[in-house]
Amino acid sequence: MIARAPGRHALLFILITIFADTVAFGIIIPVLPKLIAELGDTSISEAASYGGLLMFVFAVMQFLFAPVIGNLSDRFGRRPVLLISLAALGIDYVILGLAPSLVWLFLGGMVGGVAAATCATANAYVADITPDEQRAARFGLIGAAWGVGFVLGPAIGGLLVAIVLYFIGHDVNPSTWTYYVLHKFQWSEGQIGLALAAVGLSSAVVSGTLVGPIVARLGEARTAYLGFCMAALSCLGYAFASQGWMIFPSIAVGAFMGLVMPSLRSIMSQMVPEDGQGELQGAIASLMGLTAIFAPLIMTQVFRYFSAQEAGVYFPGASFLLAGLLMLLGALVVMVVLRHPSAPPGQPSSETGDV
Repeated sequence: MIARAPGRHALLFILITIFADTVAFGIIIPVLPKLIAELGDTSISEAASYGGLLMFVFAVMQFLFAPVIGNLSDRFGRRPVLLISLAALGIDYVILGLAPSLVWLFLGGMVGGVAAATCATANAYVADITPDEQRAARFGLIGAAWGVGFVLGPAIGGLLVAIVLYFIGHDVNPSTWTYYVLHKFQWSEGQIGLALAAVGLSSAVVSGTLVGPIVARLGEARTAYLGFCMAALSCLGYAFASQGWMIFPSIAVGAFMGLVMPSLRSIMSQMVPEDGQGELQGAIASLMGLTAIFAPLIMTQVFRYFSAQEAGVYFPGASFLLAGLLMLLGALVVMVVLRHPSAPPGQPSSETGDV
């Protein structure tokens, strides 16, 4: 059984770790499309295909290592695993910064995927130090950063469907968004950086200050349902934006997709014993990695097909339309599954049932 660490200091350590990971990831996103285009001597539209493959490699490594690292953190402790992951992430960005060819970018993607697999450890750490009634709010603080065969009843199995839809729809943003605004609006790296700063700020406001109050008022199930609907609205806003400024309202709305995973994580974390939290979070991260293997390939290829000059139907926002439809389907699954929960006795039911 994992001993509970002092809450305040342990949570601060987790937030700093997540912050460092996010800053590093945010630095590379604005320049990655042009970096790929330069190293591969391709257009931005063609670079999207390489970007999808790069995320595929990243996701495969995350999928393979997340359960292993989650269990290692149960055995050896959360802090050592997180510190080693930060060191690996530093090595990854040195590789990316000095990469002379696309091969080196893919090598960096492999290292980064292994380092990112420790996101499961961070979430398990939060579960270790947080009382049940505060977990949704604490998971919201670190953002929404189920594995095969890890199903604890029909309700959890239904949520697993919902989580798959969420992850696939969500991955349109890291895989395609930058290529989309470069292609459609010819944004500069500075404009992309400004937009990403808006993403970070709005996400921090929602995740850091609104998740707890919204869950307290609506319940975890309704909060997840609301998050899915807002995510769908944001994706549709991106898809049909005709001018660059229209991206920013969609960013603000999209921040509320941060309601989804803290709520679902909280529901599921209350269905496993305390000493199984590492396994649970590793399984969720593994599922995220599994969907991320295919989602970037799907989304970037849809973007490339509908953004090519020879496309029969020219619609660069097609991948965001697809993501929006997946989010709406996820909302429907949450509404149906949690309306008739089958949680074990003593587990949340009435709160999660009335969606």
